[in-house]
Amino acid sequence: MRVAQGWCRGGKIPMKYTFNREPDDGDCGITITNTQLEDDDGLWQCQVTQASLQELTLTSPEVKLTVREAPYPPIIEDSTIQIVQGIHSLQEQTSQKRLHCLARKGNPPAILKWFLNDVEITTNVNQTNIRDLEKRKTWQAVSALDMTFAKEDNHKMLKCVAIHDAYDTKAKDITVQLGILLKSEQLKYSETDMYQATSTSSSIRTFIRNVL
Repeated sequence: MRVAQGWCRGGKIPMKYTFNREPDDGDCGITITNTQLEDDDGLWQCQVTQASLQELTLTSPEVKLTVREAPYPPIIEDSTIQIVQGIHSLQEQTSQKRLHCLARKGNPPAILKWFLNDVEITTNVNQTNIRDLEKRKTWQAVSALDMTFAKEDNHKMLKCVAIHDAYDTKAKDITVQLGILLKSEQLKYSETDMYQATSTSSSIRTFIRNVL
């Protein structure tokens, strides 16, 4: 018995799709050339029509075809302000501060990881993936890092890595060096040392300063 088969995705089959409508060996496979995100990414389904009109058309389960699109390189934001690669100053914290890492316009969304001095930070990290509003069918990956920064973190390297199979190197990263501004601390100096005063008084004046 001869059957006819076809492939459907959104009701359109452009000429670049190749398949045998009446395969003798039952092979209903399809060949897609020059895959495009806009045209090909989505759910696909195969339909097989029997030779007899009395028999129902056979329909396969839908399968998801993902066309990979490399996301933009990752960026780090502090309160929605983008941090440029280099030294980033942060006030010493008594509570957690939130930083965001973003990799936009990728398909599927990138996997984001945080590192501090090349040691992966596995706690207090949460990633969400949302549709990118500027480019159809792509994703914006957002990873939130909640961390309490202390003076021990001064000069450490904070890095966010975006992992994606469409990158030529499979991963891209951004690294910033932390400059922790310590809390004000009281330092005692001799008045004669600070001002080279002529008085022999040994009185002590207390000064407050911020130090790196």
